[in-house]
Amino acid sequence: MGEKESDEITHLLNQLYSTEREGAIYHPNADTRREVFSALLAIAQKSPEARSQVIRALIQLLEQDADGGANTAFFLACDLLGELKALEAIETLVRYIDYEPGRISTSLHYMPAVRALIEMGKAAVPKLAEALVSGKSVLRANDHTLRYYAGNALLHIGGTQAKEALEMAYSQSTEEEREWLRFAIEEIERGEAERQSGVTRVRIGKRE
Repeated sequence: MGEKESDEITHLLNQLYSTEREGAIYHPNADTRREVFSALLAIAQKSPEARSQVIRALIQLLEQDADGGANTAFFLACDLLGELKALEAIETLVRYIDYEPGRISTSLHYMPAVRALIEMGKAAVPKLAEALVSGKSVLRANDHTLRYYAGNALLHIGGTQAKEALEMAYSQSTEEEREWLRFAIEEIERGEAERQSGVTRVRIGKRE
Protein backbone atom coordinates (compact mmCIF):
# COMPACT_ATOMS: atom_id res chain seq x y z
CA MET A 1 0.00 0.00 0.00
CA GLY A 2 1.39 3.39 -0.99
CA GLU A 3 2.30 6.34 1.17
CA LYS A 4 -0.68 8.26 -0.18
CA GLU A 5 -3.18 5.70 1.15
CA SER A 6 -1.38 5.51 4.49
CA ASP A 7 -1.60 9.28 4.84
CA GLU A 8 -5.31 9.08 3.95
CA ILE A 9 -5.95 6.62 6.78
CA THR A 10 -4.15 8.89 9.24
CA HIS A 11 -6.07 11.93 7.98
CA LEU A 12 -9.40 10.13 8.37
CA LEU A 13 -8.65 8.93 11.89
CA ASN A 14 -7.53 12.40 12.95
CA GLN A 15 -11.04 13.66 12.15
CA LEU A 16 -12.39 11.60 15.05
CA TYR A 17 -10.75 13.77 17.70
CA SER A 18 -11.90 17.03 19.22
CA THR A 19 -10.01 20.15 18.17
CA GLU A 20 -9.61 23.64 19.58
CA ARG A 21 -9.82 26.72 17.38
CA GLU A 22 -9.84 30.29 18.65
CA GLY A 23 -10.64 29.17 22.16
CA ALA A 24 -13.60 26.98 21.15
CA ILE A 25 -13.72 23.17 21.30
CA TYR A 26 -15.13 21.36 18.27
CA HIS A 27 -16.19 17.74 18.58
CA PRO A 28 -16.65 15.28 15.69
CA ASN A 29 -20.35 14.94 14.85
CA ALA A 30 -22.39 11.98 13.66
CA ASP A 31 -21.95 12.88 9.99
CA THR A 32 -18.17 12.94 10.37
CA ARG A 33 -18.24 9.57 12.10
CA ARG A 34 -20.32 8.00 9.32
CA GLU A 35 -18.12 9.49 6.61
CA VAL A 36 -14.90 8.32 8.24
CA PHE A 37 -16.33 4.84 8.83
CA SER A 38 -17.41 4.51 5.20
CA ALA A 39 -14.13 5.87 3.84
CA LEU A 40 -11.99 3.53 5.96
CA LEU A 41 -14.18 0.56 5.06
CA ALA A 42 -13.80 1.40 1.38
CA ILE A 43 -10.02 1.52 1.75
CA ALA A 44 -9.95 -1.80 3.58
CA GLN A 45 -11.96 -3.44 0.80
CA LYS A 46 -9.48 -2.45 -1.91
CA SER A 47 -7.01 -5.27 -1.26
CA PRO A 48 -5.71 -7.61 1.48
CA GLU A 49 -2.77 -5.25 1.98
CA ALA A 50 -5.06 -2.26 2.39
CA ARG A 51 -7.25 -4.20 4.82
CA SER A 52 -4.22 -5.08 6.95
CA GLN A 53 -3.09 -1.45 6.93
CA VAL A 54 -6.45 -0.21 8.15
CA ILE A 55 -6.66 -2.89 10.84
CA ARG A 56 -3.16 -2.11 12.12
CA ALA A 57 -4.06 1.57 12.34
CA LEU A 58 -7.26 0.77 14.26
CA ILE A 59 -5.46 -1.52 16.71
CA GLN A 60 -2.87 1.20 17.32
CA LEU A 61 -5.70 3.66 17.97
CA LEU A 62 -7.17 1.35 20.61
CA GLU A 63 -3.80 1.04 22.32
CA GLN A 64 -3.35 4.81 22.37
CA ASP A 65 -6.86 5.81 23.45
CA ALA A 66 -7.82 3.08 25.93
CA ASP A 67 -7.10 5.45 28.82
CA GLY A 68 -10.28 7.33 27.89
CA GLY A 69 -11.17 10.75 26.59
CA ALA A 70 -11.50 9.78 22.93
CA ASN A 71 -14.82 7.97 22.83
CA THR A 72 -15.68 8.72 19.20
CA ALA A 73 -12.38 7.34 17.95
CA PHE A 74 -12.44 4.29 20.23
CA PHE A 75 -16.05 3.44 19.40
CA LEU A 76 -15.51 3.75 15.65
CA ALA A 77 -12.34 1.65 15.77
CA CYS A 78 -14.19 -1.14 17.59
CA ASP A 79 -17.19 -0.99 15.27
CA LEU A 80 -15.03 -1.08 12.15
CA LEU A 81 -12.91 -3.94 13.46
CA GLY A 82 -16.14 -5.82 14.10
CA GLU A 83 -17.43 -5.00 10.61
CA LEU A 84 -14.15 -6.27 9.11
CA LYS A 85 -14.19 -9.33 11.41
CA ALA A 86 -10.55 -8.56 12.12
CA LEU A 87 -9.56 -11.67 14.06
CA GLU A 88 -6.06 -10.29 14.54
CA ALA A 89 -7.58 -7.64 16.81
CA ILE A 90 -9.21 -10.09 19.24
CA GLU A 91 -6.41 -9.99 21.82
CA THR A 92 -6.39 -6.18 21.88
CA LEU A 93 -10.18 -5.96 22.08
CA VAL A 94 -10.25 -8.39 25.02
CA ARG A 95 -7.49 -6.42 26.76
CA TYR A 96 -9.62 -3.28 26.62
CA ILE A 97 -13.01 -4.94 26.83
CA ASP A 98 -13.92 -2.96 29.96
CA TYR A 99 -13.46 0.42 28.26
CA GLU A 100 -16.59 2.49 28.68
CA PRO A 101 -17.50 6.15 28.07
CA GLY A 102 -17.60 7.37 31.64
CA ARG A 103 -20.62 5.38 32.70
CA ILE A 104 -21.68 1.85 33.59
CA SER A 105 -24.61 0.40 31.69
CA THR A 106 -26.01 -2.98 30.71
CA SER A 107 -26.58 -1.71 27.16
CA LEU A 108 -24.22 -2.94 24.46
CA HIS A 109 -24.22 0.61 23.13
CA TYR A 110 -21.76 1.47 25.90
CA MET A 111 -19.58 -1.62 25.39
CA PRO A 112 -17.70 -0.97 22.12
CA ALA A 113 -15.15 -3.78 22.47
CA VAL A 114 -17.86 -6.25 23.46
CA ARG A 115 -19.82 -5.41 20.31
CA ALA A 116 -16.75 -5.99 18.15
CA LEU A 117 -15.97 -9.32 19.79
CA ILE A 118 -19.54 -10.51 19.29
CA GLU A 119 -19.04 -9.87 15.57
CA MET A 120 -15.89 -12.05 15.68
CA GLY A 121 -18.07 -14.93 16.86
CA LYS A 122 -16.64 -18.25 18.01
CA ALA A 123 -13.07 -17.22 17.13
CA ALA A 124 -13.16 -14.85 20.12
CA VAL A 125 -14.34 -17.45 22.64
CA PRO A 126 -10.91 -18.77 23.81
CA LYS A 127 -9.59 -15.29 24.69
CA LEU A 128 -12.90 -14.33 26.27
CA ALA A 129 -12.84 -17.52 28.33
CA GLU A 130 -9.37 -16.61 29.62
CA ALA A 131 -10.52 -13.11 30.52
CA LEU A 132 -13.60 -14.45 32.29
CA VAL A 133 -11.62 -16.82 34.51
CA SER A 134 -8.28 -15.10 35.09
CA GLY A 135 -8.27 -11.78 33.20
CA LYS A 136 -6.62 -8.77 34.82
CA SER A 137 -7.89 -5.31 33.95
CA VAL A 138 -5.34 -2.82 32.66
CA LEU A 139 -7.89 -0.01 32.96
CA ARG A 140 -9.35 -0.48 36.45
CA ALA A 141 -8.36 -1.19 40.01
CA ASN A 142 -10.54 -4.32 40.02
CA ASP A 143 -11.38 -6.97 37.46
CA HIS A 144 -15.16 -7.22 37.98
CA THR A 145 -16.18 -5.15 34.94
CA LEU A 146 -13.74 -7.00 32.69
CA ARG A 147 -15.19 -10.35 33.73
CA TYR A 148 -18.76 -9.12 33.41
CA TYR A 149 -18.16 -7.79 29.90
CA ALA A 150 -16.37 -10.99 28.86
CA GLY A 151 -19.35 -12.98 30.09
CA ASN A 152 -21.71 -10.66 28.23
CA ALA A 153 -19.82 -11.24 25.00
CA LEU A 154 -19.89 -15.01 25.51
CA LEU A 155 -23.64 -14.88 26.16
CA HIS A 156 -24.28 -13.11 22.85
CA ILE A 157 -21.92 -15.35 20.89
CA GLY A 158 -23.53 -18.45 22.37
CA GLY A 159 -22.79 -22.05 21.52
CA THR A 160 -21.25 -24.98 23.38
CA GLN A 161 -17.79 -23.46 23.89
CA ALA A 162 -19.18 -20.22 25.27
CA LYS A 163 -21.46 -22.11 27.64
CA GLU A 164 -18.58 -24.28 28.87
CA ALA A 165 -16.47 -21.18 29.53
CA LEU A 166 -19.28 -19.65 31.59
CA GLU A 167 -19.78 -22.88 33.54
CA MET A 168 -16.07 -23.09 34.34
CA ALA A 169 -16.08 -19.51 35.59
CA TYR A 170 -19.19 -20.19 37.67
CA SER A 171 -17.40 -22.82 39.74
CA GLN A 172 -14.64 -20.30 40.59
CA SER A 173 -16.70 -17.14 41.05
CA THR A 174 -18.10 -15.11 43.93
CA GLU A 175 -21.78 -15.27 44.85
CA GLU A 176 -22.36 -11.87 43.24
CA GLU A 177 -20.81 -13.01 39.97
CA ARG A 178 -22.70 -16.29 40.01
CA GLU A 179 -26.00 -14.46 39.62
CA TRP A 180 -25.20 -13.04 36.18
CA LEU A 181 -23.19 -16.11 35.16
CA ARG A 182 -26.21 -18.29 35.91
CA PHE A 183 -28.37 -15.94 33.83
CA ALA A 184 -25.94 -16.15 30.89
CA ILE A 185 -25.77 -19.95 31.02
CA GLU A 186 -29.56 -20.24 31.19
CA GLU A 187 -29.98 -17.83 28.26
CA ILE A 188 -27.64 -19.89 26.08
CA GLU A 189 -29.47 -23.09 27.06
CA ARG A 190 -32.80 -21.41 26.27
CA GLY A 191 -31.51 -20.28 22.90
CA GLU A 192 -30.30 -23.78 22.08
CA ALA A 193 -33.68 -25.25 23.04
CA GLU A 194 -35.47 -22.70 20.84
CA ARG A 195 -33.31 -23.53 17.84
CA GLN A 196 -34.04 -27.21 18.28
CA SER A 197 -37.77 -26.56 18.57
CA GLY A 198 -37.85 -24.07 15.71
CA VAL A 199 -39.57 -21.43 17.87
CA THR A 200 -37.61 -18.27 18.67
CA ARG A 201 -38.61 -15.66 21.22
CA VAL A 202 -38.35 -12.00 20.34
CA ARG A 203 -35.73 -10.45 22.67
CA ILE A 204 -36.45 -6.76 22.75
CA GLY A 205 -33.48 -4.62 23.73
CA LYS A 206 -30.90 -7.40 23.95
CA ARG A 207 -28.71 -5.74 21.32
CA GLU A 208 -28.48 -2.18 20.07
